[in-house]
Amino acid sequence: MLDRVFRWLGAISDRQSLRGGGSQTHRSPDFLPLLRHHQLKTIFWLTPVMMVANMINVTAFTVLEVHLGRMSISDWVWVSIMAVLATTEFVRTKRTKARNKHNRASARGVGKVVVTSITLGLLWCYPLNVIAFGGTTEEIAFVSALTAGMLAGGAIALYPVPLAALSYVGVLTIAMPPALFLGMPSMALPFSAVTIMFFAVIIVSVHRHHRSFVREFSRRLKAEFQKELLDLLIGNDQARFDNCIWQSDEVLTLITSAEPIHRILGLPGSDGNDLPALIAASGHRATSRHDREMLDRLLGLNGPYPDEFCVRVSRTEPGEGPRTLEIAGRRADLDQSGGAYYNGYVKDVSEEVMALAEAHRLATHDNMTSLPNHREFLRQAEAITAERLEWQSSFHVGVCFVDADNLKRTNDSFGHRAGDALLVAISERLLQLELACKVLCRKGGDEYLIFYTCDTADEFAAATQRLHARLNGSFEFEGRVMPLQCTIGASSCTVGEKNIQQLEFEADVALKNQKKIRKSSIGFYEETVGAAHRRDAIVARDLRGAIRSDALRLDYQPIVNADGTRIWAVEALLRWDHPELGQINPQKIVEMAAYAGCSGDLTEWVLQRALREGQAWPRDIEISINVSASEFDRPDLTALVARVLNAENTAPERLWLEITEDQFLPRSTRVAENIKGLRSLGVKLAIDDFGSGYSCLSSLDDIECDVIKIDRSLVQNCHLRPTSLTLIVSLCAIARANERVVVVEGVEVAEEADALGLARVDHFQGFLFHRPMPADKLTDLVATKSKKNSDAA
Repeated sequence: MLDRVFRWLGAISDRQSLRGGGSQTHRSPDFLPLLRHHQLKTIFWLTPVMMVANMINVTAFTVLEVHLGRMSISDWVWVSIMAVLATTEFVRTKRTKARNKHNRASARGVGKVVVTSITLGLLWCYPLNVIAFGGTTEEIAFVSALTAGMLAGGAIALYPVPLAALSYVGVLTIAMPPALFLGMPSMALPFSAVTIMFFAVIIVSVHRHHRSFVREFSRRLKAEFQKELLDLLIGNDQARFDNCIWQSDEVLTLITSAEPIHRILGLPGSDGNDLPALIAASGHRATSRHDREMLDRLLGLNGPYPDEFCVRVSRTEPGEGPRTLEIAGRRADLDQSGGAYYNGYVKDVSEEVMALAEAHRLATHDNMTSLPNHREFLRQAEAITAERLEWQSSFHVGVCFVDADNLKRTNDSFGHRAGDALLVAISERLLQLELACKVLCRKGGDEYLIFYTCDTADEFAAATQRLHARLNGSFEFEGRVMPLQCTIGASSCTVGEKNIQQLEFEADVALKNQKKIRKSSIGFYEETVGAAHRRDAIVARDLRGAIRSDALRLDYQPIVNADGTRIWAVEALLRWDHPELGQINPQKIVEMAAYAGCSGDLTEWVLQRALREGQAWPRDIEISINVSASEFDRPDLTALVARVLNAENTAPERLWLEITEDQFLPRSTRVAENIKGLRSLGVKLAIDDFGSGYSCLSSLDDIECDVIKIDRSLVQNCHLRPTSLTLIVSLCAIARANERVVVVEGVEVAEEADALGLARVDHFQGFLFHRPMPADKLTDLVATKSKKNSDAA
């Protein structure tokens, strides 16, 4: 309970203190705890004196009463209480001062001072009994003087805590009039008037003194903060010995001791005090053009001294690396004499400069290879171009876009540490390349950019050839010689024709185009390549909308039996008549669908359209649909096929899904799961283009499929190529042994068909029999063949 009273009174005192201190703007949260500590510290310094004064006054009162023979038991009790209180406060104050090492105090401590002040005021009301109950003239005079003195002394001692001062003075002031009216009725009014006026003077004095006390304390805190800030800025000069503050006259001749500056500048034993001359003699050099110009002004080489300056100078210390100093000063005018002086500092900022340099390196360079990043690449390339334009108006600029072809294979075969070593090897070879005005960049992953200038386009081409020869070759990793293969796309122009970003874009286009043609080679940008890229971009942009609006269509090429009289199946072939570009190649549609992220939408559309249009044909005609490799790696492919089959009311056995051989071999768990799931539905799987690449007959044992479609590369002129025909015969034999169907694609001449017939091929597909056609024409063809077959029967 008492503790709550202390805190409550402390809070009231805080509010009084803040109101008395004026504006509270910009005061920190620590202001009140610091102010309380200062209030208590000030009071505690005066408390021992006040306690001694209290004991002297009590002693004087006791002597008077004993001399007059009026000392009573209650007087002795009061004297004892006062003696105990004074002694206790005296000792407590000493102990508190010795124990209090912190510079903050709580509201509770201030509240205790207020309670102690009230208690002391109440105790000093006791001598007023002499006036109230008929004291002698000597007693009344003594008590009046004593009370006035205690009022003034208490107010002086307690003014740092105005609530304590007002409480103490208020108690005595309130007690005085009743005593006067009881003991001296005739003189009560004049004495009361004097007491009230005295109280008013004390109140005003306490308020003003306290306001000055708080404001002075605020200014002192601000000064201490500014000192700490200055110490922080200049690095605590006296302790570190690498910074100092200086003062000079208006021509920068040092007024303060020059010895710290001699020490920092590395001029021991020097007796000079001319600051610019000392900087020049020390061998420090400006770190930037701005600093160089300012240093020239200080040395008198380029105009008068500035009113304010800040320069950074650097010197390489033997065995320590570069050391950077910041030297700053500001002119201050003297009010009366009309003269001026400079205040300033010298500060060692080497660590700051190195930290900033490292931060800049991390922000502008690739951490693994230490090559510039893309933003820094563009900045440096523009700077080099601008610098060369100052002395040459016409020259060539070019960008090479480098891609490491075998990074993924290296990571998969030897681990990522080997892959990292490959990337570092590329960067090292780029750095060693002898090209004038070059800028390098690791753009990300396995991609690098090289910008350089040259006199002609032929020189750029020759430099690119040297770059390719330099990059393509083996490198060593942990004692193992490993291959390094790079493809380069390049673009150049006369300076001013294209900006660097355009050249980079064109080099990227050339790179992608060259990787399709032949890896580990160079592709130079040409307008035809750019036109093809722009065409692809239009296809990718419009494809999603074409799928949604049914702008695509399907043609169907029949697959017939050996004598060509019966249609056994049809292959759905994608068509798109673009309103701007005309007919788009089906392979390009699939490629751009993957690029635009709509392969899934395209696959679903083809499935729905083919199965829906297939409802018009006899149920024994099967439908074959090509599916890209990426679709076989999607987790919901089996569910999608099952949903569309159900929606279109089509038997699963009627559907084929065609994929190429290299896509068929399971590359992941998901691909294997999709193959298993589709076959469990009853959907047939067909290998498309078998024999077009590095097909091996033994691989047929590893492939779960129902149909093998032999590529035209084996079929073409097979009647003139015994080896091809032998391979086809072998394939047919293996297929029959494994209950698989063989379809030969691209049969265009009768001689091929005759030779394949002798090889006992079951089914044919090609222009010799039927070209691709729309669904309605296929419907008519099926009807015609059915009628012919019926008539023949």
